[in-house]
Amino acid sequence: MATSIMKPVFSIPLFIVPAHSHHTPIEAISTAEMPKEEWEEWRRKGIGGSDVSAVMGVSPWKTGFELYHEKRGIAPALEDDENWAAKEIGSALEDTVIKMFARKTGLKATKVKILYRHPLYSWMQANLDAIVELEDGRRGVLEIKTSNAGRAKEWSNDGVPYEYELQGRHYMAVMDLDFCFFCCLFLGEYEPIVRFISRDMDMEAEIIEAERHFWQEYVLAGVEPSFQATERGDMVLDAIRCYYGNADPTQPAVTIPPDFMPQLDQVMELRRQKSELDAQSRKLDNEIKKLYAPIVKLMGKSCTGECSAGTKAYTVTFKPTVRKGIPAANLEELEKSYPEAYELYVVTSESRMFKISEKKGA
Repeated sequence: MATSIMKPVFSIPLFIVPAHSHHTPIEAISTAEMPKEEWEEWRRKGIGGSDVSAVMGVSPWKTGFELYHEKRGIAPALEDDENWAAKEIGSALEDTVIKMFARKTGLKATKVKILYRHPLYSWMQANLDAIVELEDGRRGVLEIKTSNAGRAKEWSNDGVPYEYELQGRHYMAVMDLDFCFFCCLFLGEYEPIVRFISRDMDMEAEIIEAERHFWQEYVLAGVEPSFQATERGDMVLDAIRCYYGNADPTQPAVTIPPDFMPQLDQVMELRRQKSELDAQSRKLDNEIKKLYAPIVKLMGKSCTGECSAGTKAYTVTFKPTVRKGIPAANLEELEKSYPEAYELYVVTSESRMFKISEKKGA
């Protein structure tokens, strides 16, 4: 008796095709077998889907300041690509996740190796992962993602992380397609999740205007964009260091214009507030330790304890954490005695502390 193969079933959300004038995207160039250097050069010629979140100031990886320098072809003073491994893994798994999407949904997914451009807005470029075709012939975007389990919450309740949603909407605008699928595989899992969004012309108009402003007012004009309030402070400081380089203690003092006095006053006030909160935190931490000290004494060498009373129960753990390191004095001795080994394994990094001290009687 022949075994019947059940066709995958995936419910496509209903959506209304937005009213707009249709266009045909321009096929700028084939990306098949394109060398990395040439691909990077093409990326600098416009704004791609992965750039949109930086333009909008919501990227978890890049500031608009960094994106501006990339598009202008200005190399950073310090190379520091912490995300290189994640990018390599994502690229290596792309074909596999496309196949997983097709098996999960029963839909046809075709990989795309063409760089597209919007016919009206030449700065808008699209390098798609794949095109999806529904049973009724309608076509849409398929965007492939790989992630770690720590970001699973951002995909909960059928949601899509905002930076990826912006990317999908950019692609729909360039390609004149009315829906976008996302297929994300969390590393260590064997079943990807699938999400779906339909076109939103109002949101698309905001994205296009933001991209136009960034491209024309900053990139083409050669004007560095200001940092945006929505960008994380640590990313901003890293971006400055990346393009300005390490500190030079021999440089003369810089005269800071009086216009910055309000910011300096605010830094001083916020640090005063933080100092008070830190003191309160240390006090509470001390009280907590005094409370659990008798329990630690009772546990002795044991790492785990149990306590229950009525309907309430607690599990207590007091496990050791072992850290290995070399004391500073031993490091100096190592450098003197075994300089080659020291140079081979030592890692040098730079951090800078921003301090303000008020001049009395100024």
